[in-house]
Amino acid sequence: MSPEQARGEDLDVALTPDRAKIVFSGLFFGAIAVRVLDMKTHQASTLPGSEGLYSPRWSPDERYIAAMPADHLSVMLYDFKNQHWADLATGGAGSPNWEAA
Repeated sequence: MSPEQARGEDLDVALTPDRAKIVFSGLFFGAIAVRVLDMKTHQASTLPGSEGLYSPRWSPDERYIAAMPADHLSVMLYDFKNQHWADLATGGAGSPNWEAA
């Protein structure tokens, strides 16, 4: 991958609580997307439907990822069980963060 395709300074990274996976976003092949890296297999995959999303964060139970679109007007939630993105909040938000209960 060339520097034009993925620039390290554009990466936004978060570990799972057990440190087995990393979720990250950045510029890949000319588009921003959310990717997951499995630390055991060293395999990375792009989450379907994550194009244009950034600032991904794992939920404490690792079932969800919250991320934001570039317009900052919503927070999207990816559910690994259902493999689906949904609007979590609209109207403008800061970077998503989870709090453990």
